Amino acid sequence: MLGGQGLHSGLKTGVILHPAPVQSGIAFSSLAAQSAIPARLENVSETGYNTTLSGNGHSVRTVEHLLSALHGLGITNLRIQTGDEVPALDGSALEFCTQLMEAGVLEQDEWLEPVAPKKPVQVGHGSEFIRIEPAERLIIDYTLEYPLPIGLQRVHFELTSPEVYAKEIAPARTFGLVREFRKMSEMGLARGGRLDNCILIDDEKIVNTILRFEDEFARHKVLDLIGDLSLLGRPIIGHITAVKTGHSDNLALLRAIAGSI
Repeated sequence: MLGGQGLHSGLKTGVILHPAPVQSGIAFSSLAAQSAIPARLENVSETGYNTTLSGNGHSVRTVEHLLSALHGLGITNLRIQTGDEVPALDGSALEFCTQLMEAGVLEQDEWLEPVAPKKPVQVGHGSEFIRIEPAERLIIDYTLEYPLPIGLQRVHFELTSPEVYAKEIAPARTFGLVREFRKMSEMGLARGGRLDNCILIDDEKIVNTILRFEDEFARHKVLDLIGDLSLLGRPIIGHITAVKTGHSDNLALLRAIAGSI
């Protein structure tokens, strides 16, 4: 079990992870009820500042960091008990990875066939787009461009092993501009934003921490993307190129992929 605070709700929350049988997939259930929300594309209800799943009378916010850890570690069957929001922890997927790797991952008997598009699929165009092309493994090239002090960042990542994901992507934390947090606060979001669970930036500098990577902002975008990709319910193989995209673009790509297979 892991406990913490929801980034957007500000409420205390936690997750309890239970092994699940073959072909059951990943599903979220409340701490009080037995009904579950499968972590699938059709159950996504919000992609604004987080990915939210809804179904069976309840919703779970900010699922992308936990789903990213599961995808990065190759976990495809799991039952997750949680409250209305997955805890933010330190704003990355690192603690999820650490706890899962310490608990151990059991290889099950049946093989889950990956989604592997045979031709390019693209959403968006020009300076903002996301595209997947055939490849032998999951490869992500992400380009992020923000005003300074963030600037232009590019990341190339290949998911060759759980250990590579845990080292290169899982530690990258969520980030936000001070003025964005004010806007989100007015919308009833980011109530759990603290100095220790996100990278906070003003117009001139990072105000609360030291970066774990020079390109940590772009790496966190890759982390989010890997989490959103898991919502197809199967691993994905392909070369993804993404430029200045976010959750809504990720989900649009998934819908396009689902429509092409």
